Amino acid sequence: MWKHLINRTFNIQEEEMGIALKMQLYVFLLICVLLMVKPSVNALFLSTLSADQLPFAYLLVAAFAVINSRFYAWALNRFSILWISLSTLTFFSISFCLLSYLLDRELISPIILYAYYLGVALYAVLSTSQFWIIANKIFNARDAKRVFGFIGAGAIVGGIAGGYLTSLISSHFSAQITILCAG
Repeated sequence: MWKHLINRTFNIQEEEMGIALKMQLYVFLLICVLLMVKPSVNALFLSTLSADQLPFAYLLVAAFAVINSRFYAWALNRFSILWISLSTLTFFSISFCLLSYLLDRELISPIILYAYYLGVALYAVLSTSQFWIIANKIFNARDAKRVFGFIGAGAIVGGIAGGYLTSLISSHFSAQITILCAG
């Protein structure tokens, strides 16, 4: 029944269904994690350093994005997008778990907060851009017109789930637990 409904709504072919569902789950998880860590890190940043520090953080994000784009272009010429994406996701997963540990041990300093504020911004850009690069390698232009709406629905549901999970977890536990769950 579900396959028939999805096929009629999105015109997804039988042979595309498996990869489309996997890609939908992939983007769901990316956005869900983003909407768990971003409000948590932003709240930590603002409660510890205040809003006066935001302009400096924005400049740092912009400067690091320029530097990162150079490194990213270099890496794409030497490694596969799959290897880069897996490395990026592993790095951020470990980083989020490390932040949770640092919060548990009360080892948070302004430098660490700036680093994680920057890291969450980079996670948002890198993980989503890598996802769409992979999606564009999997589907040709004609297939993408049919399938990307279905896949993109995973991002919308991931945003809803991530926001809901953040409010649910943070209302019963600390930001440390929310960030650990995201990691």
